[in-house]
Amino acid sequence: MQSLDIRDAYGASIPTLQHDDRLVGDRLVATAEAAQILGAEHGTLVVWRSQKRYPLPYVKIGRKVRYRISDLLAFIEARVVRQVKPESERLGRSPTGRRKGRTNN
Repeated sequence: MQSLDIRDAYGASIPTLQHDDRLVGDRLVATAEAAQILGAEHGTLVVWRSQKRYPLPYVKIGRKVRYRISDLLAFIEARVVRQVKPESERLGRSPTGRRKGRTNN
Protein backbone atom coordinates (compact mmCIF):
# COMPACT_ATOMS: atom_id res chain seq x y z
CA MET A 1 0.00 0.00 0.00
CA GLN A 2 1.08 3.53 -0.75
CA SER A 3 0.14 6.93 0.57
CA LEU A 4 -2.05 9.00 -1.78
CA ASP A 5 -1.46 12.74 -1.84
CA ILE A 6 -4.82 14.37 -2.55
CA ARG A 7 -5.19 18.13 -2.36
CA ASP A 8 -8.36 20.08 -1.80
CA ALA A 9 -9.66 22.80 -4.12
CA TYR A 10 -7.26 25.31 -2.53
CA GLY A 11 -4.18 23.14 -2.92
CA ALA A 12 -3.94 22.18 0.75
CA SER A 13 -2.91 18.61 1.33
CA ILE A 14 -5.62 16.39 2.76
CA PRO A 15 -4.42 13.89 5.35
CA THR A 16 -2.81 11.00 3.54
CA LEU A 17 -4.96 8.10 2.51
CA GLN A 18 -3.72 4.55 2.36
CA HIS A 19 -4.68 2.80 -0.83
CA ASP A 20 -4.05 -0.08 -3.11
CA ASP A 21 -3.12 1.34 -6.55
CA ARG A 22 -5.76 -0.86 -8.20
CA LEU A 23 -8.56 0.55 -6.06
CA VAL A 24 -7.82 4.25 -5.59
CA GLY A 25 -10.33 5.52 -8.19
CA ASP A 26 -13.06 3.27 -6.89
CA ARG A 27 -12.46 4.01 -3.22
CA LEU A 28 -15.65 5.30 -1.61
CA VAL A 29 -15.54 8.26 0.76
CA ALA A 30 -18.23 9.76 2.98
CA THR A 31 -19.79 13.16 2.26
CA ALA A 32 -17.54 14.91 4.80
CA GLU A 33 -14.36 13.63 3.14
CA ALA A 34 -15.74 14.36 -0.34
CA ALA A 35 -16.50 17.92 0.77
CA GLN A 36 -12.95 18.29 2.07
CA ILE A 37 -11.51 17.09 -1.25
CA LEU A 38 -13.70 19.59 -3.13
CA GLY A 39 -12.99 22.43 -0.71
CA ALA A 40 -16.68 22.72 0.14
CA GLU A 41 -18.84 22.31 3.21
CA HIS A 42 -20.65 19.07 4.03
CA GLY A 43 -23.99 20.88 3.75
CA THR A 44 -23.10 22.15 0.30
CA LEU A 45 -22.83 18.61 -1.04
CA VAL A 46 -26.14 17.73 0.64
CA VAL A 47 -27.81 20.66 -1.16
CA TRP A 48 -26.16 19.82 -4.50
CA ARG A 49 -27.42 16.24 -4.16
CA SER A 50 -30.99 17.15 -3.19
CA GLN A 51 -31.31 19.91 -5.80
CA LYS A 52 -29.45 17.94 -8.50
CA ARG A 53 -27.45 21.11 -9.01
CA TYR A 54 -24.32 19.49 -10.45
CA PRO A 55 -23.70 16.18 -12.21
CA LEU A 56 -21.70 14.75 -9.31
CA PRO A 57 -22.36 11.01 -9.10
CA TYR A 58 -22.80 9.36 -5.71
CA VAL A 59 -23.44 5.88 -4.42
CA LYS A 60 -26.29 5.00 -2.05
CA ILE A 61 -25.70 2.06 0.27
CA GLY A 62 -28.83 1.83 2.37
CA ARG A 63 -29.14 5.29 3.94
CA LYS A 64 -25.45 6.06 3.50
CA VAL A 65 -24.14 8.26 0.70
CA ARG A 66 -20.64 7.73 -0.65
CA TYR A 67 -18.59 9.29 -3.44
CA ARG A 68 -15.94 7.61 -5.58
CA ILE A 69 -12.64 9.46 -5.57
CA SER A 70 -12.43 9.08 -9.36
CA ASP A 71 -15.79 10.89 -9.69
CA LEU A 72 -14.61 13.71 -7.44
CA LEU A 73 -11.39 14.14 -9.41
CA ALA A 74 -13.32 14.09 -12.71
CA PHE A 75 -15.76 16.68 -11.33
CA ILE A 76 -12.83 18.97 -10.43
CA GLU A 77 -11.13 18.46 -13.80
CA ALA A 78 -14.35 19.28 -15.69
CA ARG A 79 -14.45 22.66 -13.94
CA VAL A 80 -10.90 23.78 -14.60
CA VAL A 81 -10.95 27.14 -16.38
CA ARG A 82 -8.09 27.68 -18.77
CA GLN A 83 -8.04 31.28 -19.83
CA VAL A 84 -6.24 32.17 -23.00
CA LYS A 85 -6.24 35.70 -24.32
CA PRO A 86 -7.60 36.11 -27.84
CA GLU A 87 -4.84 36.43 -30.43
CA SER A 88 -5.75 40.09 -31.08
CA GLU A 89 -5.01 40.95 -27.44
CA ARG A 90 -1.73 39.04 -27.47
CA LEU A 91 -0.64 41.04 -30.52
CA GLY A 92 -1.62 44.36 -28.93
CA ARG A 93 -4.53 44.95 -31.29
CA SER A 94 -8.12 45.84 -30.66
CA PRO A 95 -10.86 43.41 -31.73
CA THR A 96 -11.31 45.54 -34.90
CA GLY A 97 -7.75 44.73 -35.98
CA ARG A 98 -6.31 48.18 -35.32
CA ARG A 99 -3.31 48.63 -33.09
CA LYS A 100 -4.21 49.84 -29.62
CA GLY A 101 -3.29 53.41 -28.76
CA ARG A 102 -3.28 54.66 -32.35
CA THR A 103 -5.79 56.93 -34.02
CA ASN A 104 -6.26 57.76 -37.65
CA ASN A 105 -5.68 61.54 -37.67
